Amino acid sequence: MDSTSTRKLGFFFSDHHRWLLQHIHKRLRNHADAEDTAAETFCQMLGARVDPDSIQQPRAYLTVIARRLIFDRHRRRQLEQAYLEHLARLPEAVAPSVEEQLLLIEALVSID
Repeated sequence: MDSTSTRKLGFFFSDHHRWLLQHIHKRLRNHADAEDTAAETFCQMLGARVDPDSIQQPRAYLTVIARRLIFDRHRRRQLEQAYLEHLARLPEAVAPSVEEQLLLIEALVSID
């Protein structure tokens, strides 16, 4: 990425970050999750190598990316919760240890 592209992206970030963070926070109601999602939104844009000048509706563009990330976060948490509920119903003799549970959750997250 050349210095012009870096500068453009920096201006784009400055122009839209505060708005995006507030927009996401309204949906997640958790500041830390909103910050993570906003950062990931800009990272995905960076990874796509999109020229900020080519985006005609920046807020709509950012909203689409953020919505997908929020959906993924929600789906992942539902999966984790379902798994934990399943584990809670298992008889103690066959239930995995806490360490095994953590390893299994980490494996699920890495698959996702």
